[in-house]
Amino acid sequence: MKVLFYLALLIFTVNSYANNERPPWQDHTVFAINKEEPHATLFPFRSEQAALLNDKNNSAHYMLLNGIWKFDWQRSPSDKPEGFEKPNFDDSNWGTIPVPANWEIEGYGYPIYLDERFPFTTTWPDAPTDYNPIGSYRKSFELPEHWQNKQVFIHIGAAKSSLDIWLNGKKVGFSQGSKSPAEFNLTPYLKAGKNLIALQIRRWSDASYLESQDMLRISGIERDVYLYTTEQQHIFDVFAKPKLNENFSTGTLELDITVANYKDTHVKRVLEYKLLDPRQDMKEVLTQKKHIDLSAGQKRAVTTFIKKLNEPALWSAEKPNLYTLVVSLKESNLKDTHSNSKIEAQRNHLEDTHENVLESVSLNVGFRHIEIKDSQLL
Repeated sequence: MKVLFYLALLIFTVNSYANNERPPWQDHTVFAINKEEPHATLFPFRSEQAALLNDKNNSAHYMLLNGIWKFDWQRSPSDKPEGFEKPNFDDSNWGTIPVPANWEIEGYGYPIYLDERFPFTTTWPDAPTDYNPIGSYRKSFELPEHWQNKQVFIHIGAAKSSLDIWLNGKKVGFSQGSKSPAEFNLTPYLKAGKNLIALQIRRWSDASYLESQDMLRISGIERDVYLYTTEQQHIFDVFAKPKLNENFSTGTLELDITVANYKDTHVKRVLEYKLLDPRQDMKEVLTQKKHIDLSAGQKRAVTTFIKKLNEPALWSAEKPNLYTLVVSLKESNLKDTHSNSKIEAQRNHLEDTHENVLESVSLNVGFRHIEIKDSQLL
């Protein structure tokens, strides 16, 4: 009976908190609002050659926002500047701060070192409201002309502890997860010419209860902030699952590739991957191609590839052999991929040579096997 009582009490407590409409940074059931789902670390290039070089700094579709931002620091969320996210807000009396940087290192507040207890006196799931510094950021940028009619995203590499974001005075979203990237689609909020990004970060949130360890407690934007663009169809995620058979003589490469279609119309595209061996002057050792149909506004269309590779170079700590995987999304000139005709399918295959690359990404892949045997990690 006691177990049932405490279980009922827990459910009641959780529901009570959820129904109180707590703000997101104090709501343990909310970790993100309008934030892009997590995905592999990828950058979309406009050619396979650029993807192989994998240097986004040289891409015309990348804009680094690191540098000096306008900044306001207050000791409590109740003291936050109202209307600061609006383009016409007067921030002439604000200070500045470099991004990335920690507030405390730049003279705003002070760092705290603890290893066993929390740096505040509230109890879960409440976050401090008295002393809980809040930092407000403002940064303007010019939208390049060739970025129009593209999808534009912002990447915030790390913001501690909670993050709210506005563009041109309109709320875009919210994020928690201070050591992982937060990405938001800015496209619906953009305008030609000058745009204003506004961010607000709280030092502590309900998620701060998960961060009690032997560490220095500091706040702010701790990694790069940048903008990037994609086409209307975009390689959103690549999940590579290389496996080995029992005697390691054959490898199997399984790929789950997620493609997003931001257009409000159905489109046909071609998805292709190539596995290249750097030890053999980037020789192509595996490749596959599929025609895919993307429904209007379909943001999570997953395509799976599976293919075997004989005598793969093995990855180990002593010999970390890696292959280069290049995934490309291409235009398709096919008018109908639903035909059951074998002749039609053969014709489709012959016409593949006329495809144009919309986007390419690259990543490293290693064939390895891990197991625990006789209490040893092998």
